This record gives sequence, structure tokens and C-alpha cells, in this order.
Amino acid sequence: MTNVVQRYAGQVAVVTGAASGIGREIALRLSSEGARVALWDVNKDSLDAARTHAAASGSEVTSKLLNVSSEADVAGGIDEVVSRWGRPDVLVHAAGSVGPAGTNAFEQPPRGFRRVFSAT
Repeated sequence: MTNVVQRYAGQVAVVTGAASGIGREIALRLSSEGARVALWDVNKDSLDAARTHAAASGSEVTSKLLNVSSEADVAGGIDEVVSRWGRPDVLVHAAGSVGPAGTNAFEQPPRGFRRVFSAT
């Protein structure tokens, strides 16, 4: 059995975009290293799966459907984290959005380009 370094033991982490990609992997790593992790995302099914996986490490994990482009959503999310565990020690902002497959920023219409940067 490999000993896992608990370098985040006792710390509180908030990870946006935690349902997939880089955000999910960071959330899983933080939980495996002892952090209490709040996972935030707009994709319920993927968020539920990420929460289940992160909680398997034995760390305390919570999740919230949250859109980071909404100031009210973020304020409510922070209030929940603070009331549950205290102030966050770690914040990872990995939320984002991509356009249709096979396109890049230069091929996006203005609406699509704004969507990428607003994370909606």
C-alpha cells in the first residue's frame, strides 16, 4: 500500500469546474491529499459522479450546482462553505466553456466567443 501525502489535511478547498477535465482531476487530488473539498459546476450528472469519486478518498466533500458567472451563485456557495468548514484556504477556478468541436477562438462568432469567457 502506498502512503499518500496528506499535504492538504485540515485545509478547505473550493474547485470550480469540478465535474470534468482539469477541475475534476484537481478536486480528486485535493481530496486524496486530505482537503475538505467543495466541488462546484453546472453539470449535475458529472458533478454527482465527481463527488462520489472524491468522497471515496475519505475526505469530506460537498458539491453544489453553481454558475460562476452568477455573482449570487458564487456568494451563496462561499457562504455555504464558510458556514460548513470555515474560510477556504485553496481556490481553483477551472470553470470554463468551449465552443463546438473542431473550432477555435478565431472561428467563433461573437456570441460564441463571449460564451467561452463568461462560462455560461
